[in-house]
Order: sequence, then structure tokens, then C-alpha cells
Amino acid sequence: MSQQIKTIQAIFNLVLRPHEIPFFKKEILHLQNPKNDVWHNHIVEQEDHDFEQSVNVRNSKIQGKNLRRYPQIQFRTEYHMGHTCACLWGIGKGADEIVKFLKKKPAFEIPWGRGRVNLHLLDLIEQKMDPPKIWNQISLKKYSLTHFLPFNEDRYKEFKSKLFFVDKLELIERMATHNLVLFMEEFFPEQKDHFKITAKTIDLKGFKTAKYHPKDSPDPLTYVSVDLHLGINADLPAGISIGNLKALGYGILRPVEDKPPKANKVV
Repeated sequence: MSQQIKTIQAIFNLVLRPHEIPFFKKEILHLQNPKNDVWHNHIVEQEDHDFEQSVNVRNSKIQGKNLRRYPQIQFRTEYHMGHTCACLWGIGKGADEIVKFLKKKPAFEIPWGRGRVNLHLLDLIEQKMDPPKIWNQISLKKYSLTHFLPFNEDRYKEFKSKLFFVDKLELIERMATHNLVLFMEEFFPEQKDHFKITAKTIDLKGFKTAKYHPKDSPDPLTYVSVDLHLGINADLPAGISIGNLKALGYGILRPVEDKPPKANKVV
């Protein structure tokens, strides 16, 4: 039987807009050891200076190949007391690394805008993630999926080539299911051969565009972003993410509790 997996959500006193998440990530990574790839999902190929030097060199860069794995530390925004605040979310080893970092630096300073900002914790939420419960019968639990980026270049061409919207929607559902399977394979591999995950659209909230500027490109990449409510035949943990750019707050999956209908007033 699978062991529980720990997740951590650390919310800071920095009001953050979604487009500012890459800058928040950059400043947090400047405080980490570049050789600790759990923070950045890269294989560091060139590192001519030690850690103590690297954290003090503003133009130091993490160079290397992307690791094809689920990002165990993710940079997000979370609502807290009416504000969207900077957040670190970690799973497994990533959760442990965030805890270690916060013990060393319960409060710290980063450059921000034209000045500097002192960061401290507003909230720290630790959870134990049980193996997801998956059932075969058609009994779907409702989830919200926000800013989901389902397509790479080839899949987007496939999406555009489809004439009927029902076929476009089926492709989005297929990509959501595929990403859920990838999550299962990484964290709960013994379950993947026993159950079939199903994801069906309950409500499509809309399409948007998302831009991401890679370090090695002068031009930003444009992605199709989808907001929707899905019905999934699984009891999944809140806060996991699927799709592209998961490390930057895209594709967060949260359970939705249906509100009971209002009772009619009796006159």
C-alpha cells in the first residue's frame, strides 16, 4: 500500500499578481543552492563557483537540461485575507525542502520593484496526501481546474484542426486525463494499472491566453489557457496541478463543493 505523501503550502506577506510569479521564483531561487535540483528541475551542467558565492551573484544562472518530472516545488498565488499573496507549494521532497528553507530563513529580504521587501510567513499549511481513491463506476466528483495549459505545439495544431467544438472539448478532456495519469505514475505507481481515470467537462468557464518568456528566447511563448469544472472518478488531493508550466501556478486542481439549493419561501 502506498505511503502518504506530504504537501506544504507557505503563504507570504507579498501581494503578487500571476504575471509576477516568474520574478518571485527568480528571487527565491537566488537564495537556494543551484545544485539542489528539487527547486528548479534542471540538471546543472556548469557550476564554477560554490553555493556561498552563487547566492550573492545577481547574474548567476542555472544552466542545464530540464528534468522530465513533476515539479516538486511550485510558485503560486493564493488568496489570504482578501489578497492574492505569494505562495510556495511543495510535495514530497519539495515539501521537505521548503520546511528546511523556512527553518533557516523564517524571515528574509528580496529585491522587489525599485526597492526591497521583507518577507515572512502569513500561513503554513501541511497536509498528508493519501493515495487517491479511484472508482470504476460513473460517479464523478466535481473539481475546478484553473489556468490549465493542455497543449504543446503539436496538440494545439490538432486542436485547431478539429471542426466541431465537441471534438475540441474531448481533446482537452483527454489531455487532462493524460496529465492525471502522469501524476499517478510518479507518486502512486502501483495504482495506475488497476483503475481507469475519467475526466469529463461539467462546465467550461472560458479560454484565455498565457505568455511565458523563456530565458534563452527573445520572444515569449503563447499558450492557450482553459478554465473549467471537471467531473473526475477519483477522490484527488486538493492543490495538485496538471498541464504545462505547473511550477508557475498554472493548472491547479481543487475540489468544488456544490451549494445546496435555496429553499423556497413559504408565504
